[in-house]
Amino acid sequence: MRIGAQIPMAGGLLVALEYAMATECETVQIFSKSPRRWASPPLDEETCALFRTGCEEAGIGPVFAHASYLISMGSDDPVL
Repeated sequence: MRIGAQIPMAGGLLVALEYAMATECETVQIFSKSPRRWASPPLDEETCALFRTGCEEAGIGPVFAHASYLISMGSDDPVL
């Protein structure tokens, strides 16, 4: 069993990675964007690559992305 946490994304992916490493997480769950908005700027490819490499080197994995709070599985509106 791997032990981890939901990591705060304030400051971006690399700050989240530093937090995960500092707290000795073996796995993490992150928000890939604001959970309260549909729209978001695209993630920077270089930053994503550095995050992936950092996780691999630190032995952190798997990495999970937290779903948006706006998703409503009980809605009859397919957009939600």
